[in-house]
Amino acid sequence: MSWSFPGTPADVSCSRRWLAVAATEMWGEGEDTDRLVLAYSEIATNAVVHGEGPVSVAARIGRSSAQCEVADRSTRLPRAREAAAEDVGGRGLEMVRETVDRLRVAADGGGKTVSFVVGRREGG
Repeated sequence: MSWSFPGTPADVSCSRRWLAVAATEMWGEGEDTDRLVLAYSEIATNAVVHGEGPVSVAARIGRSSAQCEVADRSTRLPRAREAAAEDVGGRGLEMVRETVDRLRVAADGGGKTVSFVVGRREGG
């Protein structure tokens, strides 16, 4: 499945729900679905906040794993930073790294793509 959106926070919220429904249909409710949706939400939010729209998404959810790619038009690569205890943001990339099984960031002249894989851990 694939979709594109202009790049607003409301778009991230709507597409996150859509991905959650698709993952729940394939995997049921649980930690694996939660990990997939969390990783997508963080990466898509970063594309909106730090990238340039529109944002394009491709997701494939199989029995044993899900692959997702989020692309925007900014060539600026995401980088982890140390967030202070009182900071509201700054933890997303580290959360994604701890949540997914593979993470890849690639840039070309037209923007960047962040891709990740979430493997099933429960019953898959």
